[in-house]
Amino acid sequence: GLDHAEEPHPSSGFSLVTLNPEAKRRYRPTTERLQRALKAHTVATAADTKRSFRGPAARHGSSGGGVRVKAVCDCGRNVRVVPSVLAQAPIVCGGCGKPFQIPEAAVAVG
Repeated sequence: GLDHAEEPHPSSGFSLVTLNPEAKRRYRPTTERLQRALKAHTVATAADTKRSFRGPAARHGSSGGGVRVKAVCDCGRNVRVVPSVLAQAPIVCGGCGKPFQIPEAAVAVG
């Protein structure tokens, strides 16, 4: 099984878990095989940057893959978003119904 902290993490709740000693023992062969496979994959792909996996955003170009900045609505809620995505169409707050906007200070820096 899994162990977790006695109290929930402020933002992650009880999702931060670790394997208990029994689970570590039981799954040791599997975790060792996975570690070897990850190492072999890293070695095999380290020099091949053209074929490196960059996720679905790289394939579809939908999120721009850039740096996310904070966008704020009128009621003060915020989301992290790539500026080019926000430029494609507004993202509207479900609370106040107003669009999220990137504060001017963030636009001037980035």
